[in-house]
Amino acid sequence: MSKKNIKVVLLTWAVMSAVALLGLLISVAACIFFEAIILFVCLFMLFLVSKTKWILDFEDASLTITNMANHQQYYFEDLKYNDFLFLQNELQKGKNCGHLKIVGSSAVFNDVQQFEEMKSYIRDHFE
Repeated sequence: MSKKNIKVVLLTWAVMSAVALLGLLISVAACIFFEAIILFVCLFMLFLVSKTKWILDFEDASLTITNMANHQQYYFEDLKYNDFLFLQNELQKGKNCGHLKIVGSSAVFNDVQQFEEMKSYIRDHFE
């Protein structure tokens, strides 16, 4: 599970909870109701984020992406090396993981494992 996704959910929860405190202007019951709904939704989002895993299957110069939560697949053909954006910080370099984005699509993968091997494969097969 990506730490980046968890941080986004927790930050969203914190901001929404702070805004829900405005419910105190109405009543304490309204504030508690808003906070409970926000907590439930954010816990559900954390559950969904933890279950969403992607498998990147490279075969020659094509890429198949499989969402393991709902088993939907997406196919990319005719990609070039320049279509991939590799992002990695110092901590990720030590763990051999990083972020991968496919330019021109909404596909962004956080904390991809075996990052250097993947970059090497893409460099060799996607011209």
